[in-house]
Amino acid sequence: MNFQSRERTKLFMVFIILGVLTVLGYSIWFVAAQMTYGEQVKVETAMPEPTATPVVCTSLPPGMSLGVNPVSPEKVEIHVEGLLEGEVPIVLLRLLNTPGHFYQLEEKATQPVSQEGIYETVLPAFTPPFSHSTLWEVAVIHARGVACLDFEMPTNEQE
Repeated sequence: MNFQSRERTKLFMVFIILGVLTVLGYSIWFVAAQMTYGEQVKVETAMPEPTATPVVCTSLPPGMSLGVNPVSPEKVEIHVEGLLEGEVPIVLLRLLNTPGHFYQLEEKATQPVSQEGIYETVLPAFTPPFSHSTLWEVAVIHARGVACLDFEMPTNEQE
């Protein structure tokens, strides 16, 4: 081995030793910092309060239909066709024209939509004591948007 080769080998070994010592030094410093400050440093994560996401009605996708059939003054049947297989729709039923009051029912399907793409449910839709309105809106939240329809519920006098 010549002189230059030995010097390179020594220089290489010095760099390796310095690298190992640097890593060891940082590790010791990190452990010492954790032991010294670990109990004093308290990290808290603040979660914002959830807010309601407004439901924005969209146009019906091709092949989808939404129908509402009041079956009594207290109940309404909701029928949706053209949903995607496997999706789980959410139905919102809101009483309209009730200044100062808000009345809404929400139902999430318990089973995914079948291959036929049909979802049906019956929900209570009555006029609460604080309102004389019989105007309702149904909103069906599905994979491609929100299908909406306004409808009038019959009153006991209309039967």
